[in-house]
This record gives sequence, structure tokens and C-alpha cells, in this order.
Amino acid sequence: MFVDDIREHLIKGDKALDQKLMLDRWVYQPGIPPNMVRPPAGTFAEQDRASASYARGGQPPAAWSNWTTDERLRFLNRLPRKLPKGRLDALENAYGLNGMRNMEVRYAWLDLAVPNRYDPAVPSLEQFLTSQGRGKFVRPLMTALAKDTQWGKPIATRIYGKTRSFYHPMVARDLDKLGLSPGGQKQAAAERP
Repeated sequence: MFVDDIREHLIKGDKALDQKLMLDRWVYQPGIPPNMVRPPAGTFAEQDRASASYARGGQPPAAWSNWTTDERLRFLNRLPRKLPKGRLDALENAYGLNGMRNMEVRYAWLDLAVPNRYDPAVPSLEQFLTSQGRGKFVRPLMTALAKDTQWGKPIATRIYGKTRSFYHPMVARDLDKLGLSPGGQKQAAAERP
């Protein structure tokens, strides 16, 4: 229906335009069609330099305040996955990441904080996981928490006890397999080979 509507109201029978847009390739075929607009080669060069500098002990970049969401994500996602508490503290102090309202950026921050057992992010993590239930955010964070049996799993179990009924049934099913709820622990044990 979507493609038909585009063809009826936008393309309006223009066969050359229809071929140029490659709608069927975009919608029905795997991969990205060749008519994709490619970003300039140096699009994230500043963020790549900033994350490399920070990884070597540099300061949090002042340019952060002028960056787009994608640029902030690039910086955070390019940082080493293991950082000492002092380096995480510097990022939090510079940007207020625990209170970040942009959920994509906040997720990237929490995805960095969890494997580092960064205690100052736990209240933010709990608020994040109890205020929305998007599987793309919930599954990876809860899985990372559950893998850390000493630090993370108790946090995940406490949060999951509050949120299980809030999450989509497919997300809850996946998290039950991590053994975060009494029923999930029995199910996880039964599914092990």
C-alpha cells in the first residue's frame, strides 16, 4: 500500500522517476540500493579524533555541545569499552550523561557504563529501563547486566521485578531466559543443554 501510494501521488506515472528511485529494491530486496546518498568521507573525522584523544587521556571535547546526535553517538561508541572510573566521571561531569534526555545518546552512555560497573550510572540506568521498554535498548543492557553475576545481575533482577509486566511479551520472554525472575530462572535452567 505504501509503495502504491507513492507511485500514485508522487511518481504519477513517471517511469524514469520510478526507475531512478528504485522503490522495489528499497522495499523488497536485501541490502542497500546503489542510489543511496553517501555521506562525505570525513563526516565523523572530528569525532573519531576526539574519541582517540580521549582514549589516550585527553579531555572531554568541548565541541560536544555543537554536535548532532549522530556525532555524539559516534564519539561515545568509538571509546574503548573499558575505561577507569575517573575517565567515566569526567564524561559525566562534562556532559551530564546520566540525565541525558536523548534516549539514543543515553543508551550509548549506559552501554559504556554497565560493563565498567560504573555505580554513578545505576540510578540513570534504572530510570531508563523503567520508563521505556524498547527491545533495542532493554535487551542489550539487561543482558550485559545479567552476565556480570556479582555486580550486574542483582541490579537487573531488581529492575526486572518492577518492569517485566511493562515490557513487550517478546522482550520479557528473552529476558526470562536470562534467569532474572523466579519463573525465568527455572525456564533458563530447563533450556540449558
